[in-house]
Amino acid sequence: MKKVIFLNGSPKQERSVTHYYIEELKKLLGEQVECEEIYVAKVIKQKDLDSTYKKLTQADQLVIGCSLYVDTLYAGLLSFLEEFETYLEVYPNLREPKTRVYALCNNGFLQGEQNKYALRNLRFFTEKIGYSWQFGLGLGAGEMMYATRDQMPMEFVVKRQIGNALRVLSRAILNEEETKQQDLLVSPKIPIWMFNQMGNQFWKDRAKKGKVSVKMIRQRIY
Repeated sequence: MKKVIFLNGSPKQERSVTHYYIEELKKLLGEQVECEEIYVAKVIKQKDLDSTYKKLTQADQLVIGCSLYVDTLYAGLLSFLEEFETYLEVYPNLREPKTRVYALCNNGFLQGEQNKYALRNLRFFTEKIGYSWQFGLGLGAGEMMYATRDQMPMEFVVKRQIGNALRVLSRAILNEEETKQQDLLVSPKIPIWMFNQMGNQFWKDRAKKGKVSVKMIRQRIY
């Protein structure tokens, strides 16, 4: 049975949007492949880099999941990947060019297109270490998708396009042949004005819990 490693690059680990998408992807894959999720933040904290890197070299396929931080990857994930590159230089016999690499990036804003530069960075990294880049998903409105995980299944009209993108990725993983294609940049089906309204209300509710008024939110710090 082929092994797929999901590299969760979000510092939120189990509470992340990335984990939510990985779980949805696992449902689509079923029992046809062996799946393992690795939390980068936990590996760094436990200083368990070498054994994790060795595990990555033994995977048939690698899915790098991450949230967007200022249009690029989380700093901890960047450092982890740079160290993996160094590890492969020290142990070149462990390098496996046939390992297929996919990416699963998400961002908080509505437009999935905002992930395109992070996906490009991951493609450059994959090519640099000599692995086989396939394609990536750039998914918008991550926080909204996560917040409604119990109310809206992926089949719901708002989430359907995201669900379809995950199905494309699952079929590629299950395919015996390589599936190299353009990255898929996908947004949920919701009007921008409604999305902004929901976002504003979310932050007002969060502020209220912290005893912060709307007036205080709008105050300038200078």
